[in-house]
Amino acid sequence: MIVKAARYKEDFRPIDEECSCYTCTHFSRAYVRHLITMNEILGMRLATIHSLHFYQELMAMARAAIFEDRYADFLDEMLPVLDRIVE
Repeated sequence: MIVKAARYKEDFRPIDEECSCYTCTHFSRAYVRHLITMNEILGMRLATIHSLHFYQELMAMARAAIFEDRYADFLDEMLPVLDRIVE
């Protein structure tokens, strides 16, 4: 998702409704978009917090799948999800 897109100007949902990071639990897409378009450093900081949390959770799930010897199944499950996120 590109939160800077105009369609998020009045979108008061979190960046990711299933995410438990500080950004998603406290700020809306509209507010983060506003901060980024106004070149406020807080906008990039909030986006970074969300991104780091997302990748930390993803890597934890990947490690668990490796330890449980189900990494191929994990990839089959997660790749379509990740493709949707990028769109």
